[in-house]
Amino acid sequence: MAGMRILFISTWFPYPPDNGSKIRAFHLLRRLASRHEITLLTFAQSGDGDPVPAELGDLCDSIRVVTRRPFQPDRSRARLGFLSATPRSLVDTRSVEMEQAISDARARQAFDVAIACQLPAAFYAPALAGIPSVAEEMELGVLHDQARHAPGLGHRLRYGLTWWKHRRYLATLLPHFDLCTVASRVEKELLERFVPAAPRVHVVPNALPLAEYAKVTEAKDPEVVVFAGALSYFANLHGIEWFVAEALPRIVDERPEARLVVTGDPAGVRLGAAPSVRQTGHIADARPLVAAASVAIAPILEGGGTRLKILEAMALGTPVVSTRKGAEGLEVEAGEHLLLADDPDEFAHCVLRLLADRELSAKLVDNARSLIARRYDWEIVGRYFEQLVTEVAERRR
Repeated sequence: MAGMRILFISTWFPYPPDNGSKIRAFHLLRRLASRHEITLLTFAQSGDGDPVPAELGDLCDSIRVVTRRPFQPDRSRARLGFLSATPRSLVDTRSVEMEQAISDARARQAFDVAIACQLPAAFYAPALAGIPSVAEEMELGVLHDQARHAPGLGHRLRYGLTWWKHRRYLATLLPHFDLCTVASRVEKELLERFVPAAPRVHVVPNALPLAEYAKVTEAKDPEVVVFAGALSYFANLHGIEWFVAEALPRIVDERPEARLVVTGDPAGVRLGAAPSVRQTGHIADARPLVAAASVAIAPILEGGGTRLKILEAMALGTPVVSTRKGAEGLEVEAGEHLLLADDPDEFAHCVLRLLADRELSAKLVDNARSLIARRYDWEIVGRYFEQLVTEVAERRR
């Protein structure tokens, strides 16, 4: 199909690409913009996109930024959400401005296809009626895990009700779309099992631009373990707190010079005053720190999607130790691409093993980079996504 006119609605302002959602949206845009005309309607936090950065403006023929109001559970509109079939967060944050932006864009031109990135953008599906459309990166894993593992009767009832309501809402929302994408096979299985009314579901994994990462080279510090992730995200916070409390003391006991470096927004959390822990805070580019570490960790105990932090470490030549939950959704094999451990003693043992065994580290690094080149490079993933979008537009046409 010749160049398409694409309406792209993003939950996150996709620049700078400094978290997983922004990175995904930016690279999908970059792939599509190479051959197609893009109208971008994007939510943003206050101050984002003012002015629109050239790196994003160059990709799009038109951009409109809508300030997204944060979800406030105690707001009156959020309370009314208890009586609605729509999740409360969507009731509370509904944007009349975004609805108008979609209407204005459609009044200016006809679109061949629309892409709504994540649920807060897919919420506006009724405004897309008549346009072939893709629900991009739908996710069930977080709510599913919360409902399954909630402690205590009160939490089980609360999260169970949220899970039930979310599934029922998706069953009414997703039939508006021609196709859904998810980030992993786990998410695909959940969506097909619990929302059978959903349209075709395809896995479009998270990825990274391997050629750009290959340019980042740093000398390895033999004592540094790195965790790259903002502590404002609950799964990162709970995971690194578990590691610092349960696994790190075992590592330092055996290797006193070992140090943990934590990058990303600390969100007011201090992990400890011990010299073995250093928090950098948010930095524009954490790749040199990850590349300089001898081990990268992903001690994730909950959540959904796929862990870009694992792929980034692999692309930067740093061997990875992860929990099985942390590596969930990635086509990796323990002992070939990374080491896996769920018990804190075993996790500590795996980290110590990589700090001491350069031959094993080199093997994991080589295998992991080959895996990314085959499966997780945006050059490959972006081409596949573009093919799916083109098929949606052609089928409806």
